Amino acid sequence: MKPRHSAMIAALAAIALAPPAPAAAQVIAGRVVDAATGAGVARARVTVAGHENDESSRTLTAADGRFSIAVRGGLYRVRAEGTGYEAARTSVTAGPGDTVRVVLRIPVAPRRLGAVTASTRPRRLPMVGVFTPVYPTDSLLAAERTRGEGGPARVIVRGVVPTPTACWRLAGAADRVGPLVTLNIQARPTGDPCPSDAVGASTYKVTLRRLPPGTYTLRVLHTYRAGAWQPSVALDSAGVTVR
Repeated sequence: MKPRHSAMIAALAAIALAPPAPAAAQVIAGRVVDAATGAGVARARVTVAGHENDESSRTLTAADGRFSIAVRGGLYRVRAEGTGYEAARTSVTAGPGDTVRVVLRIPVAPRRLGAVTASTRPRRLPMVGVFTPVYPTDSLLAAERTRGEGGPARVIVRGVVPTPTACWRLAGAADRVGPLVTLNIQARPTGDPCPSDAVGASTYKVTLRRLPPGTYTLRVLHTYRAGAWQPSVALDSAGVTVR
């Protein structure tokens, strides 16, 4: 065989054995943004699925909402969704060597929250109360504003409650839920005959016992039986310390 023919055969054989040139890659790239603000949505879930094949790919967006997924080419469905957002969808066609860019705007999903109910039951506090009917002078009502103070395993509360008549008496009950201590001072009629043209008043000193050491929010309510007067919050303060 002549040398020139041998060289041509070798060249043809090399061409036949050479691997085919890789096809140009197709890419679907883009950004997922908040439909209201235009800000990128981080860690949104993006799914690309082929219309004419079973190809499917998924990814998460970067901190600025951007993503990129390589595909084989053809018609694709693109879906984006994020936590707290509704999904957004679109369709694109990726040809040979194409980089198809899309922007998916996902709206915030309104979520209805169920009612939250505390699981901790109120713990009734043992208490000692001294309630003394007095003549309701303006100076008394001004001087005897409700106040509370902490102490060793107890809280002491002092105050005065005006009443619709002088024939009303006070009673109290207290409970604790976590760091909140609530004292309800309730006025109730005695049922005795009583002039209705003059209001009454009673001072009180209440000691709440068996409180573990800590700092509590103390809430004192003044309420009235029979709907005579509207209830009121006499004290709502933090920082009562029990030693």
